[in-house]
Amino acid sequence: MTTLQQIINEFRESFDDKGTPPLWSDATLQAYANEAQVEASRRARLIEDRETAAICQIAVSTGTSVYALDPRIIRLRRVKLASQDQRLQKMDERVLDRMLPSWEALDAAPPEGWIPWGSGQLRLVPAPNANDTANLWTIREPLLRMRLAQAALAVTSISRSVDTATATIASDTTLVSGDTVTIAGAGQADYNGDHVITVVDATHFTFPVSGSPVTPATGTMTYAVKAVDAEIASRYAVKLVHWIGYRALANRDKEEKYDPEGAKRHLGEFEDEFGKRSSAIDETWIARHHEVDDLEGIY
Repeated sequence: MTTLQQIINEFRESFDDKGTPPLWSDATLQAYANEAQVEASRRARLIEDRETAAICQIAVSTGTSVYALDPRIIRLRRVKLASQDQRLQKMDERVLDRMLPSWEALDAAPPEGWIPWGSGQLRLVPAPNANDTANLWTIREPLLRMRLAQAALAVTSISRSVDTATATIASDTTLVSGDTVTIAGAGQADYNGDHVITVVDATHFTFPVSGSPVTPATGTMTYAVKAVDAEIASRYAVKLVHWIGYRALANRDKEEKYDPEGAKRHLGEFEDEFGKRSSAIDETWIARHHEVDDLEGIY
């Protein structure tokens, strides 16, 4: 996979940004690169996922028809219950209202279809009459933002409440929830290792911990942020430089940075590769109505 460092290096080479200090900081280019990957994923629907359990599986409960989807899902391509051989039919509530006006009051039974419901939800029709698992085929945004590795920094303390540990650190505004950090140096092994964190504020983050290690932790502890590479294929990731160039050259905080014609050119090259951005109206329509009639359609 393409690393964030490779993308940044390609940008600096293409834009001759080799001074000390450079015109654009690593932090700025990292932010633009992550924007680029999300934009590319949404425009070209690049990431299809049927495997990631946290995204693609929903525990279905008897009598419950509406379920929340992960916010990174752009749209669903298929929904299939583990107990059934055939996938569920995607439905349109407007058609159901005409054909079966009382559909919302149907008795619980094995579901026959599903509807995109509200904001980031799906509804099974009818409500299930047994516990089950819904397996989703999704088109989604990247799971994690790209990240440069960060050298180890000190952890002041780690305390534990049940299965959640809270780390206290010096102020670090670069951390975000979902970062993976490596904890080292704790006298209790359960605290050490790689953990996906949830940021509380600039001086605290939490992470899950197994076992029942002593609290507070002992030892001279550190945390180091792990690098995260681009999730999209390398042949596409190299094209993210055009979005970074568009954002970088549209910046007016320094005369050396501002080049509106260059920004327009790089946006055009990005759009040639990944397409123009769908409006919220179009993206919502596609999510709700595309493939209702079993035809792929054009979008």
